[in-house]
Amino acid sequence: MAPLTELTKGKSHRDPIAFGEKEQHAFDELKHKLASPPVLADPDFSKPFHVSMDASAFATGGYLFQYDDSGRERIIAFNGRKLSRAELIYPTREKELLAALHAMRVWKVYLIDILS
Repeated sequence: MAPLTELTKGKSHRDPIAFGEKEQHAFDELKHKLASPPVLADPDFSKPFHVSMDASAFATGGYLFQYDDSGRERIIAFNGRKLSRAELIYPTREKELLAALHAMRVWKVYLIDILS
């Protein structure tokens, strides 16, 4: 993945992209992983749901998951959003709380037992 990430760093949109063998291999690997099942798990309503979230300087994101019988996280959904201009100046702890609030709003139907 690193070769693809490097393509996005510190360059003008007018600069040509040097897409070589390393980048092609990373792209093919990413394409394979995204197309291979299971990308997302189906929810099992007999098990509790969990949420993991985080905030960066510019966005919040998170994922809804459950633990399978062997204790591994099975991801059900991803979500994220860009911070507004006003939210960009929030301190870190408020951005983290904003991420939690957004996750609870998006996945409230899955989390209703936890929230009530």
